[in-house]
Amino acid sequence: MSTEQAQKASPDKQGRFSFVSCIGAVFMFLAVVLLVKAGTTRDVVGSCIVLVVGADLMLPRGEQSGRVVQVARTVLLVVGLTLVAVEIAVL
Repeated sequence: MSTEQAQKASPDKQGRFSFVSCIGAVFMFLAVVLLVKAGTTRDVVGSCIVLVVGADLMLPRGEQSGRVVQVARTVLLVVGLTLVAVEIAVL
């Protein structure tokens, strides 16, 4: 990529974190803090849900995301929905 193309490229194509990725990193950090302080099963499951959401937000978006990212996103969706079902069952 030439210098001119790099300057015109979006932040994602320049290799920088997007705002959504930064929010995902914050969610993952908070999830780890919650996991450390978790006292009950419900707290652990809730922390895992936040961790899965943060991981999904950190995955690249757009046309450049490949097959691996799509598979990872699907796996995270299934894990997240399973954790929500477990959370509801624990209530």
